Amino acid sequence: MDRLTSGKRTLEQGRYGTSIFYSQECVEFAVKAVMETLSIKYPPIHNVSDLVLRLEKDRRMPGWFRRRARYVAGVVADLASKRILSRYGDQIRKIPPSKLFGRGDAERALQDAEEVYGLSRRFLEWWFGGGE
Repeated sequence: MDRLTSGKRTLEQGRYGTSIFYSQECVEFAVKAVMETLSIKYPPIHNVSDLVLRLEKDRRMPGWFRRRARYVAGVVADLASKRILSRYGDQIRKIPPSKLFGRGDAERALQDAEEVYGLSRRFLEWWFGGGE
């Protein structure tokens, strides 16, 4: 939740690259919490979209999550691909994050992060008996 809050705050401050970076971290931490709960081992990388795709067929997962697994995997992959650029910019071409990303980019990233966080939280509540 802290990363989501930070993403919202930096969006309002006009720090769009930083907002995308926080959105990426939110998504990564959220899906890794689901994997930890299921005892799924994952490598120490940011893009675990291939493992998220496997949840689509995992019978331990509720149907509502399996139906959204492709979307979640797409968000994981998309934001992971923007992680370095959103933090450091394009260092080869000397373009800062502020020139690579605009408000719309940050709003989309934040919207996706809120959705993935919500699905992951709903799953955890379901798994541990507090949700539907």
